[in-house]
Amino acid sequence: MGSNKKRELSLYLVALVLILSSWSISNAQIKLTDNLSLSGFLDMSAGTSIVEDEDTEANASFDQFELDFHFANDKVSARIDVDSTSTTSDASRLIGLEQAHVSYAFSDKLSITAGRFLSCIGFEAAEPTDMYQYSWSQGIPYPGYQDGVAINFTLNDQVDIYASMVESVWGHPMSSSLNLPSFEAQVALTPIDKLTAKIGFAGDVLSNGAKTEYLQSEVNAWAQFNVADNFFVAAEFDLLGNWNAIDEKGNLRPEGDSGMHFLGMANYGLTDKVAITARFSGYKVGDDADLQTEVTLSPSYTFTDNWGGLVELRQTLNDGGGNSRTDIAIETIYTF
Repeated sequence: MGSNKKRELSLYLVALVLILSSWSISNAQIKLTDNLSLSGFLDMSAGTSIVEDEDTEANASFDQFELDFHFANDKVSARIDVDSTSTTSDASRLIGLEQAHVSYAFSDKLSITAGRFLSCIGFEAAEPTDMYQYSWSQGIPYPGYQDGVAINFTLNDQVDIYASMVESVWGHPMSSSLNLPSFEAQVALTPIDKLTAKIGFAGDVLSNGAKTEYLQSEVNAWAQFNVADNFFVAAEFDLLGNWNAIDEKGNLRPEGDSGMHFLGMANYGLTDKVAITARFSGYKVGDDADLQTEVTLSPSYTFTDNWGGLVELRQTLNDGGGNSRTDIAIETIYTF
């Protein structure tokens, strides 16, 4: 990176820090009534990508605003998340409904949820407030928000069971019909103290309208072990079936590709306010494809209970085409 580019990036980062340092800190949650409360967050970032033989540019943006409504009344609860994110290169905004669902607890062991809700699959979180670094792992294959019905059942202190039937796991137009089964299932295990493990399956039956072609699937397994109060390690592995099933024209291919995704990470708290995360992840779909890999290092700092920030250094070792790149990002999140 040339000296001008370095100075440009530094100016972006310094400007962002100065803006954020003027924020006033509010309460962690806003309670409106006995049955209704609000929460949410503001997410901002700046960064740059360094690719060989390409111009390097720094950028800064307001990434996301979210406002969440929480309802609770005896055995019935509901949640509505309103989300605003950047949708185009000119940073225009789209405000929409991220999720909205209602749950009924038959008992402390069994509940049912209906509406739009987040998939159960995957170790890494969907929201930046629950991430330990800025980026997601290489080729992350998780489903997102889905429309359907889910059941949660607690068998005992060590076993929880989840199952859902949804319109489409990955939002494919060729599976967006209740006539085609799309579903998820997961078993969460806490066999010993400090260890959590989850094994899940997700599947979309894809059809071209004339006949059912095949099942696109993901088998997901991950485990987290808390070595100490300030230190945990985690590992995840995905088996992918019939991936890349739809071609560039939106048609079903003769057959999909098998693949896999993996990650390993560790998070260590140096102090009550300072922590550092290290991650290595990879992704491959298709027998002839290269293994895409990346390594990430991300120190973070907690200013208050509601305000934190992090810096991420990510090195993509192979992007699938034999190329490497370096990404540098700084992010700050304020929650309420």
